[in-house]
Amino acid sequence: MKMLLALRDVKVGSFLAPVCVMTPGEAERWYGEVLRSDTIVGKHPHDFPLYEIGRYDEVVGQVYPLVNDAGEPQLPRLLLDAGQVLPPRLEKEG
Repeated sequence: MKMLLALRDVKVGSFLAPVCVMTPGEAERWYGEVLRSDTIVGKHPHDFPLYEIGRYDEVVGQVYPLVNDAGEPQLPRLLLDAGQVLPPRLEKEG
């Protein structure tokens, strides 16, 4: 079973297309690469936190929502934000 993740564009107020990874470590590596890329995400990394939105079973092709201990569906949960992955911003000296 894989983790189903999505970046949330906080300026727009919606999630981007989901991606699948096997482990939290792989999620952190993928997220770091995206934050350092030459894309809108890389240009504004603090606008795009990473959320876990569900699970994906690649054997049967089924998507499952996150659930709490009682088995009830949960909202997406924040997994990482740019401050946890990138070095601190350097303040410009004025």
